[in-house]
Amino acid sequence: MGYLARQADKRADPRYVLDSARSVIVVAVPYAGAAAGAAAAAAAPSEAAPGRVAALFGGRDYHPVLRRILMDLAETLDVAEGSCRAFVDTGPVLERSLAVAAGLGAIGHHTQLLVPGHGARVALGVVLTDLALEPDAPFTQDLCGDCRACLEACPTAALREGEGLDARRCLSYWTTACRQPIPLSLRELVGDRLYGCDTCLTCCPHDPQDEATAATMGHPDLRGGTARDLNTLHGLLALGRRPLARALADTALGWIGRTALLRTICVVLGNHGHPDSLPPLAAALEDPDPIIASHAAWALGRLHAPDARAALEAAAARSPDPEVQQEIHHALGRA
Repeated sequence: MGYLARQADKRADPRYVLDSARSVIVVAVPYAGAAAGAAAAAAAPSEAAPGRVAALFGGRDYHPVLRRILMDLAETLDVAEGSCRAFVDTGPVLERSLAVAAGLGAIGHHTQLLVPGHGARVALGVVLTDLALEPDAPFTQDLCGDCRACLEACPTAALREGEGLDARRCLSYWTTACRQPIPLSLRELVGDRLYGCDTCLTCCPHDPQDEATAATMGHPDLRGGTARDLNTLHGLLALGRRPLARALADTALGWIGRTALLRTICVVLGNHGHPDSLPPLAAALEDPDPIIASHAAWALGRLHAPDARAALEAAAARSPDPEVQQEIHHALGRA
């Protein structure tokens, strides 16, 4: 996450972003919990929808939803055009630190903002304004104490006590923000996670534990299904850039782009291991994008089927890309 080091001065002082800024307003909008995702995870492997999506990304794309809320707030405050700026994950502002300073909640051991009554299930937006507003008292309560639930539940040990989050091991980072090949050591741990990882949230005592409450809480535009079924994943894997963008319109899944999303779909299908995934993965093995093709090779190597081996051997004879060739040879060793 080297981008955090860029524009460090602006992140440290919002007046570098809006020189007339006198107040920062932080908005936390609750989103629906993960009851549907938990139910899918508990189903039999042959029946479960393999493409789990973290709850924040299960409904509509939260960026325009929050931006509309922030703009309505600015209009209510009668902020003149040009004297405010609004950000939803799109600018050099430290939303979580500002939220603590504004009194919304505390940073938990999982590095997310914990808001009493909602846990970490909030999406954050920030308005910088030249209005001089009476500041709220900062949040000073420790909401974690000796609890280690998230530290122990993290599937990749990305959370380290006293050190925060190692993004290089975080499945949410790899599946929602990073566009590079997923390291071999993490692919099995991705499991059925298509986009994001809620593990450190769902184990938190502050997370709404009642399934009915978890499924219905939050802003109505930030509710939706939390998994993609096998046929949907197969269909997405066959799409080019523009058709894929149309298929994912109004969702957060399109933000990461075709290469990274289809890369992760291959990993999920390989982990799921259903024989019906062989034809779409064999087709993805011929994709001109080497990242997609190499992850398709890895997935085919996990299907342990004669046809999968035949597809890998055929691709080995004609693929010009050395990285794809390397993945194919590794996969043939497992197939």
